[in-house]
Amino acid sequence: PLLLSSLLLGRFQWGSVLRMGVISSVVSVSTTIAIDSYFWQQFPKWPEMEVFMYNTYMNKSHNWGTEPFAWYFYSALPRALLGGFILVPISLLRTPPRIGLLLGHQPLQLLKLDQHRCRIFLPVLLFVLLYSFLPHKELRFIFPALPVLNALATLPLAALLAFPFLRTAADDAGGGVGYCRRMIRSGIVEACCAAVLLIVSALCAWLIFLAASSVNYPGGDALAELHRRLPPCRGDIKDGGRGGGEQLTPPPYIHIANIAAINGVTRFGQEETCYRYSKGEHITDPR
Repeated sequence: PLLLSSLLLGRFQWGSVLRMGVISSVVSVSTTIAIDSYFWQQFPKWPEMEVFMYNTYMNKSHNWGTEPFAWYFYSALPRALLGGFILVPISLLRTPPRIGLLLGHQPLQLLKLDQHRCRIFLPVLLFVLLYSFLPHKELRFIFPALPVLNALATLPLAALLAFPFLRTAADDAGGGVGYCRRMIRSGIVEACCAAVLLIVSALCAWLIFLAASSVNYPGGDALAELHRRLPPCRGDIKDGGRGGGEQLTPPPYIHIANIAAINGVTRFGQEETCYRYSKGEHITDPR
């Protein structure tokens, strides 16, 4: 979305972007195919293309769970942006809304959009909309849009918080009384208080999410609990045991389902060398 915004704003030329895009794509794709093919011992091996074809052309992403079309807008983005989610639409306005505009019979000024900011916002909106058509949705899919949305959210916030520090000639002539009257009449005091409250609320929500994220991967906890319940390895598979001797029981086979794999089960948790860990998706014999 950042590149598309820069192209629409005329900061880059289409020809130079296409030329650099082709060169960088050839170099990066060749590198990733060479590395992945070596480690997977399959040629050619391009995991990124396999994932892309699985999710788009084959349209099988629903196997990993689905969400409604507008999920990014009513769930993912509010949780990711917190207070900034409210400020993003306000940032598109040419004049930040204030009570003084309504009391001064100037409500039409609230409907005027800033064209420059809209040209930055529209590619990001299109980016999120395109991902909304995929049935399977994850917050990480729209991570590239978050920096742009956060940057837009800071614009009205900075304007509101900086307004009290901008003194005019009338303020200097009228002293502190004139300055206070201007602050009250413009409604900037209420707006600044709301902005500060929004920042504090976002910080509190962030702390709550941070505490919740520490227990957000139950798959890893389940694998650790399984290791505690199963008998420990008496040794390595090849040498018959770390401390020598034979295995008392056949090594257990542990199947890792897709839900567990995306919720904390990684190779770092596969502690026992004598266990058989499998992520095979076509198991027909449960034994």
